[in-house]
Amino acid sequence: MNLNPVNKKYTTRLPNIDDLIINILFLLGAIPFGQIFKLSLGGIILNSFELLYLSLIFLLLIRLLIKGRLYKFYSFFLFIGLVIVYVIGSNYFRDITYHKSLIQLRFYLPFFLAGLILIVGTEIERIRYLRVILYASIISSATSLIIHYIYPEIFVKSFSASEELIEIYTIHGRLYWKNVLLLFFVIYIKFGGVENLSIKPFVINSAVVLNLLAAFSTLNRTLMIGVVIFVLFTIYNSDTSRAMLIKSWEYFRWSLGILISIMLVANIDKRLYHLIELRLFGDGHGLEKVYENAVLLGRVNNYEQYVASISNYFPFGQGLGQCFSINANLVDIYTSDISLISFLLPFGIFGIIILVIFIRRLFHLINDIRFPLNRKERYSLNLLLIVSLLMSLNIDLFSRDNFIIFFSFLVMTLKNSQKSLFNLH
Repeated sequence: MNLNPVNKKYTTRLPNIDDLIINILFLLGAIPFGQIFKLSLGGIILNSFELLYLSLIFLLLIRLLIKGRLYKFYSFFLFIGLVIVYVIGSNYFRDITYHKSLIQLRFYLPFFLAGLILIVGTEIERIRYLRVILYASIISSATSLIIHYIYPEIFVKSFSASEELIEIYTIHGRLYWKNVLLLFFVIYIKFGGVENLSIKPFVINSAVVLNLLAAFSTLNRTLMIGVVIFVLFTIYNSDTSRAMLIKSWEYFRWSLGILISIMLVANIDKRLYHLIELRLFGDGHGLEKVYENAVLLGRVNNYEQYVASISNYFPFGQGLGQCFSINANLVDIYTSDISLISFLLPFGIFGIIILVIFIRRLFHLINDIRFPLNRKERYSLNLLLIVSLLMSLNIDLFSRDNFIIFFSFLVMTLKNSQKSLFNLH
């Protein structure tokens, strides 16, 4: 006899771990930059992105415990223990303070989270995940455009501690959008062979327009080159010559529409017009001036400092807590624009091994999945990973960017969808 009857009329379904994870991922994608909200903990200021990273790590560990995969749970904490030992060693042998080590360690939270995703997996379906990413990209790109062109005081308030950033992104007119690489997922959804998404074309087309407008307004040259490579090879991945011509014509129409939109914006906001002239045409002095500004003045000094550090501390690295370089204003810089350097400088050869293992794992997962991937979609995913590796030579995508989190989750949702299909049959 049931002594505790349940009144079904008043019962509600509590959200499971994956529901919470997908909602946090939506927030992570929808926020244009992490500094919108900040929290101070023990002298370390965590922005909204970092708080979301920690929340996701906590939920993934809970998921591991619920699934009873204790060996993976203990393996993760063994890895964290090794990192802690490395931090302690850095402080002991390199005379670095723990405070500086922790500040630099937080830049690697996206990579730790992406690695944990590959270990834990997910039960989130691919279609649900791609919809979330698409809608998050619409909100994120639209918000970044509104802040930049209509309410720049929001940006000024968020970055009040950095006069240099405020000058670059308000006075000189570059749009700041931390989630700019969501553009690649939107292109992947639109042109990469994704099927059965069940989203109205108007919504997808709106995402393409908003993401391209916001991405171009950043005037990030590496991003633009990456987008062009991804688009061109996506066109090449057509079944027939006729399909290739149709896709080329579609890309041409999109490019023409975006170009006209950018010209209209540039006429309204003269900062964008000047920025295009400066960053793409060398302010009237040609590509030689662009090269001089981008490489000789902006990069060579950093590269020389990287080489000096590698030669001094190889093979074990300089440890966590030391700056990677010192800029022209004599400010210590604790990050790098090159993913390889971000792993090599602090962790030495061991950092490179960990990065290679991670990338190799992603490649294997993409190519081991048979369903629901079709040939075009598998090609697009491999292409996206290759393009991201090329871009990581000038944008650090693998240690401190949300891109690697979104990409790892996408791969694991594909693996979960394959498992679900096999269970159905």
